[in-house]
Amino acid sequence: MSKRVEFLVKHLKSFYSEEFLETLPEDELLKLADQVIPKDSRPELYHRTLDEVERRAVSTEAYGYLLSLLTIKSITTEIFEKTLLLCVHLYYVSRKEISKKKLDKVVTMVTFSDVDGSSPKEILDLLLDDTQIIDNSEKIEH
Repeated sequence: MSKRVEFLVKHLKSFYSEEFLETLPEDELLKLADQVIPKDSRPELYHRTLDEVERRAVSTEAYGYLLSLLTIKSITTEIFEKTLLLCVHLYYVSRKEISKKKLDKVVTMVTFSDVDGSSPKEILDLLLDDTQIIDNSEKIEH
């Protein structure tokens, strides 16, 4: 069963029995959904392939979580992309894969703060609780 059909069956179960819904072909489910489920409450499909760096930077669980937030319209595609970009930056600084827990912090920061107006160091300082970033007062000697 495709994700789309699973979504329709899940939402139509409050109106029809699951056994009945599973007997219907996908086109019939779509017709039924058009009558019952408001179009604005259906998830938008967003096709996005991670590049090699993004795959290394973000755990599978974290990426699935980010996609689910997008699917249920908790975040926009713009927040989705900003979050991925920030996760890649975090990965390069910390050399640690971004977990679901860390990704949740990144999403919160991107959603509720002015990330565009913050310096990269300020953003990373807030998100990197277990990794130290070189303080401005320290000097690197060669």
